[in-house]
Amino acid sequence: MILDVWENEPVINPTLLEQAFLATPHIAGYSADGKANATRMVLNSFCHFYGLKPAFDIHPPLPKEKTIYAVNEEEAILHIYNPSTESETLKQNPEKFEYFRSNYPLRREKEAYEIISKASV
Repeated sequence: MILDVWENEPVINPTLLEQAFLATPHIAGYSADGKANATRMVLNSFCHFYGLKPAFDIHPPLPKEKTIYAVNEEEAILHIYNPSTESETLKQNPEKFEYFRSNYPLRREKEAYEIISKASV
């Protein structure tokens, strides 16, 4: 099983944590793209409610390295975000659940990158 949302967060069930194939500290929507999209939706709703014309432009920060060289798409996606690494960190330190959520590093989604096949280089 794969879990991101936990009953009784931030105190999570250690047995369930160990049984999970992948376990993350409730960060599924924490990408810069997800936050930008959520902010855009809230502002659009606010403007609609008050009859205002939306006048904003929201762009997440560019990734440090926009180009990813990979053998295939799977390798590229794991380069962008590998949930196994995060899962192992949580399993080793479940008491730091809230710390992991509060100090989550900025990450972008696949669309922010140019993926180039290593075979074509």
